[in-house]
Amino acid sequence: MRRSSAAHWRGSRCSGRVGGSTNGLLETGRAVVAALHLVPPDDDVLGLAAGLPGTDLRSRDALHLASALQIGADLAAFVAYDGRLTAAAEAAGLVVAQPGS
Repeated sequence: MRRSSAAHWRGSRCSGRVGGSTNGLLETGRAVVAALHLVPPDDDVLGLAAGLPGTDLRSRDALHLASALQIGADLAAFVAYDGRLTAAAEAAGLVVAQPGS
């Protein structure tokens, strides 16, 4: 599985947001994060993110979208919850999934 450093940072913070009994949630979260493989963006992804046309995306969202675009046809769905990011992904022709919405 791939993840970005931002995803790792957010994942490590979520233990402070869980209310009530954690009953192993922290351990499960750590196991999930440990199974991920960090892949830093290469120059191609950085260039693609910088050149995304007509978007007002935040830097991390542009990197998220550029990474997905680089994966191309092997990507089953682009998962995001931010409206600007999902709109940009749909405009780029990606199938967008928003679990729980």
